[in-house]
Amino acid sequence: MQQLSLRKKHIFFPILLILLSIGALTFAWFTLTPKVNVEKFEAEIKAASGIEVSLDGVKFVNHISNEDIINQIKTNLHITNGKIVLDAVTTANGYDNYKKLDRTSYPGIPVLKSIEKADEDNPGKWIWFYLYFRTPEPDIWAYLTSDTYVTSDGWLWYSDVEYRDTLSFGNIAPGKSKMIYSANCLRMSFLTYDIDETKIGSNHPISDNFKSAVIYELDPLYKVKPNLRDENQRLDKALKPYGSIDYFRAKRGNNNGINLLDFFTNDVLPEGVLNNAHLVDAGKLDEAMIGKAAVVKLDTYHEESGYYYGAVKTQMWIEGWDPDCYDAILKDRLKIRLFFAASSQAPGIIPAEIDSKTEYTIEYIHDAAAGLLTHENPITVKKYELPYFPLPGLIENRSFHGWYWDESYENSCKFIPKDPDYVIIGDKKVIRLYAKISG
Repeated sequence: MQQLSLRKKHIFFPILLILLSIGALTFAWFTLTPKVNVEKFEAEIKAASGIEVSLDGVKFVNHISNEDIINQIKTNLHITNGKIVLDAVTTANGYDNYKKLDRTSYPGIPVLKSIEKADEDNPGKWIWFYLYFRTPEPDIWAYLTSDTYVTSDGWLWYSDVEYRDTLSFGNIAPGKSKMIYSANCLRMSFLTYDIDETKIGSNHPISDNFKSAVIYELDPLYKVKPNLRDENQRLDKALKPYGSIDYFRAKRGNNNGINLLDFFTNDVLPEGVLNNAHLVDAGKLDEAMIGKAAVVKLDTYHEESGYYYGAVKTQMWIEGWDPDCYDAILKDRLKIRLFFAASSQAPGIIPAEIDSKTEYTIEYIHDAAAGLLTHENPITVKKYELPYFPLPGLIENRSFHGWYWDESYENSCKFIPKDPDYVIIGDKKVIRLYAKISG
C-alpha cells in the first residue's frame, strides 16, 4: 500500500452514532428487565490524510461504513437477528467487570452481580468495538476533540411518587412533569492494548494485556435548552442521594424504603473520569496538552509495513448509578458524535498503568457447624477488578449478618478495597473474610 505523508498533525476522523431507544416507563436501573431496544444505529468513521483506521487491524481505510460498524457490534454482542439491545450497567474501573444491580436474589439486600458472558442466548448489554490506527509518522497520539458531543431529544415523564430529583430544587411532587434525557446517562471509555507485532496483518493483532484507560462522562449538547431542573445531574465520582437513588427509596417504601447508600459507597465508581474540559480544541493541536489525556499513542512500529500502530477497545454504556437513569431515557433518541485528532504533542494527563497480573485469593470463613455457604469458596480476583463487593453468605435455615475482617466481628466489610490487606500463603496473596451467622 502506498505510504501516507503526514505533513500536518491536524488529522480528524469523526464517528457518528445515532440510537433510537424504546423501553418501559418505570425505572431503568432497578426494574427486572431494563432494556434499551436500539432500533436505529448509524455510525461513520473517517480518517483524513496521514492516518488510517480499522475495525479488525487488517483492512485499514480512511472511511468505515455504517454497515460495517453495525455488523461488528452485532458480532461482538452475539446478536444474530433483530435489534441491538442494551441494559443499564455499571463498572467500578470503567473498562471491565460490568455489573447489574440485583434486588431480588437476596431479599432486603441489593447486590451488584456480574453479567453473564455474552452468547447467542444472552446478547451483550453494552456497545463495544476495537479501533486500530496506523500512521507512517513516529510520536503520534490520538485525542478526543471538543467537536465530540452527546445529545438527545428528551422524553416528557411524569413522576408517580414524591422524591428529590435534583441537588438544588427540593422534592418533585407526584404528577409533575420532568424531561428525561438519555444523553445524561452515557459514559464511554477507551482501553488501550499492546499491539503484538507478530500478529500484524492478521485479525485483531493485540496482546492479551491491556495497558490503560481513559473514561469520559460528557455534558450533553441540548437541541432545546431545558429547564434548570431538567439539566444534567452529573454522576462524576460520587453516588448522589437525589435523583434515581432517592426515587428508588420512595418507590420501595417512602421514608422506610431501601436507601442504596446504606449498602454501597463511592468505591463502586471509577476514578479519574474526564469531562468536556478535557477534550482538545481542534485548532490547538500544536500547543501543549496541559490537562488533556490522549486516547492512544501509535507507538508500535512494524518494520515490514513501515507503520506505527495503536489500538483501543471503545465501550459505551448507560450508567445505572447516574442520577438521571430512569426508564424514560429508553424512549429517547440518543446521538453520539466522536471526533478524534492526531497530534505530536504528548498528553498532560497520563492514565495509570493497569496491573493485569496481580491477583488475590478470597477465602470466606464461617462456622462449619452452621452448614455450607451457597457460593463459590475460595475465589480469585484480579487487582484491577477491585473494589470487590462480596455477595451475602447464605446458609440454609441460617441468618446472615454481614462479612467482617476479623473473627471477633468488630470490623465490618462492605467491600474489598483497591489496595487490600492480605497474608501470604505459599505463593498466594490471601484475603480472609469472616461471616457472621446466627440461627
